[in-house]
Amino acid sequence: MKIVTIENNPELLNLITDTTRQHGYEITVCDSVVEAWQFYQQTVYPFLLIDLDFTGSVGLELCRKIKSLPQGNHVIILVMVEPAQLAGDGSFSSMIEAGVDDILIKPLHPQLLSMRLELTKRRYETERKLWESEEKFRIFGYDRLEMLGQSIEMLLPEQLRAIHLDHRQYFLAHPQHRLMGQSLDLVGQRKNGTDFPIEVGLSVVHTRNGVLVICHVIDIIKRWEAEAISSQF
Repeated sequence: MKIVTIENNPELLNLITDTTRQHGYEITVCDSVVEAWQFYQQTVYPFLLIDLDFTGSVGLELCRKIKSLPQGNHVIILVMVEPAQLAGDGSFSSMIEAGVDDILIKPLHPQLLSMRLELTKRRYETERKLWESEEKFRIFGYDRLEMLGQSIEMLLPEQLRAIHLDHRQYFLAHPQHRLMGQSLDLVGQRKNGTDFPIEVGLSVVHTRNGVLVICHVIDIIKRWEAEAISSQF
């Protein structure tokens, strides 16, 4: 995982560099806010560690600009501050408004920095799984929250829901893995009512609370279209 840092203190920079590498980060050091912004305009790095004692209000403006990028809401921003920087009225709220996700008080203790970096990495991995999950729901046109607690049959054409419910109940009574491409022609239905061809794989996980089934769905409409074209020649 990649992290960008803006720091001009050699001693602090050495601490940051050593600690981030220990936790598996690939670090890029920038000498200025301008240089960091140039990096983010090309590639949205998932982590930014910025010294506000060095950058001042310009650093907060960088945070705002990064968060406004198309994928900027996925960037986790950590700022380093002197205790006095939190004493003024509105200082904390201005950091939150700029999109800061976490605050580290200087001087940095190596063990505390190590712990915060590890927690930040875990948070990113958890959120990344949620983003990927949301992307999967989008092939059906739904947001993740619209799907929570709903029956899987809502993703099928109306005329197939009753029979699929019977098939699902039988599958849960006799669970087994099913690989992609082993199914007959399957059809899903988007939120807007349009049908499209899908391929489904099923993974079975046995837990203390019973059987958990993980369903992998792929939209294969482009494959169908390609096959239809090739069959004409």
